[in-house]
Amino acid sequence: MRLLIIGFLCIFYSCATTKKAINDAEIERFKNIVSNENIELEFEWAKPTALLTNVQGIQNLLPNGSSVGNINLIGNPNYFRIYKDSLAIELPYFGQQQLPNGYGNRENGITFTGKPEKKEIFYNKDKQQYTLKFWARSKEDSYVFVVELFPSNVSYLYVNSTNRTNINYDGSWQIITKEEK
Repeated sequence: MRLLIIGFLCIFYSCATTKKAINDAEIERFKNIVSNENIELEFEWAKPTALLTNVQGIQNLLPNGSSVGNINLIGNPNYFRIYKDSLAIELPYFGQQQLPNGYGNRENGITFTGKPEKKEIFYNKDKQQYTLKFWARSKEDSYVFVVELFPSNVSYLYVNSTNRTNINYDGSWQIITKEEK
């Protein structure tokens, strides 16, 4: 029994320590890409922080493979584009509106096009990760967007809004080419 436990611990330890080594050239390329700020993020999962459990039957309305806390976005157009000094955002939203503004005058998703009011960029050398933080204001909402980018093209987005519950997105990022602009 003791030998079996030690064997499992060795397997788990070896799995936990296997990490893709990223060389210095790849890190420099990653830093150059982020400093040029022509990046598009596309998301595969939406994760509402306020679970949608108070609406009976909501599970039946979600896409296949989804749960109330993890919604599949594959096949659902979405993007978060970062250009030098501006953003273009079109994201589906799943959550609760906190302050109603009346009927029919509210967008369903999270949309924004323009220059953010403020932005900050941080690089975490230990995690080999960039964190980009944007403050933006639309007609009806104020947003704080926190983007995490990794050299493996993995991205995370955390959205905090004044009028809606928070939501997170998981996906990937790529460079925006001249044709796409």
